[in-house]
Amino acid sequence: MLHGLLLPSLTRSRLRFAGAAIISTLLFVALHPGGLSKFAGFAVLLDWHLIMGLGLCVTWWLSRSIWPCILGHAAANLMLVGMALRMLK
Repeated sequence: MLHGLLLPSLTRSRLRFAGAAIISTLLFVALHPGGLSKFAGFAVLLDWHLIMGLGLCVTWWLSRSIWPCILGHAAANLMLVGMALRMLK
């Protein structure tokens, strides 16, 4: 949702792509598990959601379509579910 609605509109503003990607990614991080508490330290720079958010921004920028972002997000979620199921065995 962020990369399909927010990123394109912010990219057209004075922020351009770099500023829009930073804002969109920070919101992406804040809306996922751990939320705003992740910003309490330097560890947020190593957070999976930060890396994924930036990657999805670049994916949108290169494709100018939300669909690769949706597929990438779904693939990441499936991978995490698979890892969780393996750990439960």
